Amino acid sequence: MSDITSWLNGCENTDISVHDRALHFGDGLFETFLIDASHIQFQDSHLQRLQKGLKTLSIKLDMALVKQDLQIILQHLEKIPGLNRPWRLKYIVSRGSVAANRIMLLQRYERDCTALQRKGIKARLCQWRLSTQPALAGLKHLNRMDYVMATVENTDEAIFEGFMADQQGRWIEGTMSNVFAVTKSGELITPPLENCGVKGVMREWVLQKGVCQEAYLPNFDDIDELFISNALIGIVPVVQLEQHSFTIGKLTLQLQENLQQHLTLPLVSKVIK
Repeated sequence: MSDITSWLNGCENTDISVHDRALHFGDGLFETFLIDASHIQFQDSHLQRLQKGLKTLSIKLDMALVKQDLQIILQHLEKIPGLNRPWRLKYIVSRGSVAANRIMLLQRYERDCTALQRKGIKARLCQWRLSTQPALAGLKHLNRMDYVMATVENTDEAIFEGFMADQQGRWIEGTMSNVFAVTKSGELITPPLENCGVKGVMREWVLQKGVCQEAYLPNFDDIDELFISNALIGIVPVVQLEQHSFTIGKLTLQLQENLQQHLTLPLVSKVIK
């Protein structure tokens, strides 16, 4: 990855207090934005999830400050050659030590997502299971130890993603993505996230299309198509999961096409409303 430019509370800065609660307790939230051609993709969905998380965790922060921060990023990018290349913005809100801190980390996004979407990826089944906490389910909070421990299990560079199960052994999501399956009966499903897991903005986009239902995954032998999603990689087929192989099927391809059309619609003003 390329060099990272950072901001703290709207100012270019790399210094944060050692007393910050994010460091001590993972006390906060984050969003990961994809910025392409000076356009923040799925901006409203990210901000809605962030606002919901702030309310749940009782962290006081004026969302107007968040929007001002995003405007700072867009203005910064306007001055950089190669603006049309994609950028990754990680936006962190910590409870801080006295008041909430806003941390932004910006870097070029260099992963070839087009190749992933076209060829598909290999995945594995993780042994580490997700913790159960309904009050935090769906949120993108800073306590990521379940995902860290599941990720370090993998020593094979050819494996792109790991599937994680809940405490009951039901497959819920990937270490960095949400999971979807097309059953042999033709139903598109994604696991419910009532007790654990992250409600990704791409997952919400698929659900809003009205073609997907929330249901736990059946036996993998009963699945025809399998794909993962997140805000950076979009919709990516899974072609191999352990000993199971899957085709890149019609429904997966249709959703990929619909997403591409959505992302290439005429862009609105760069001004953050």
